Amino acid sequence: MESGSEKQSRWRFRFSLRILLLVTALVAAYFAFLPPFFKYTPYDSHAELDERFQFLCEEVEIWVVLEDGHSAPTFKQRRLISRLQQYDPILFDAMCDAADQHRQEYQHAVGDLVLEYGLPVMNRENIQEHFGVGLIWIPQLKDLPDDFLF
Repeated sequence: MESGSEKQSRWRFRFSLRILLLVTALVAAYFAFLPPFFKYTPYDSHAELDERFQFLCEEVEIWVVLEDGHSAPTFKQRRLISRLQQYDPILFDAMCDAADQHRQEYQHAVGDLVLEYGLPVMNRENIQEHFGVGLIWIPQLKDLPDDFLF
């Protein structure tokens, strides 16, 4: 038979082990969701990331508008950068569809841009030639409920 002190000692060991496992899981979860730090070159009001990133179908350059008092991208801005790399290229098709719809509405309201200004014809097939995604600006996001970029 076990004495009361042996039971209490075993209970303390199990409790300590559970606390240790819980802390380990919390630390692992924290680092799993922590956005990575990116190498960047700071300027007066923005930072330029040193590496180019794959976004949708193209390699892009990313500039981050620095928050007041910060000399590096904030946690929220870094999280947005890391999420950009996870977008499916299907999103590019949705962007092209939206651009083509805007073009059609604009042309209906203003007239034929080819005849008036000699611009090359833009249609759904060649939108990418007219609108590339070469640079992404990430603004200050501190007080905004949603993330967005330009």
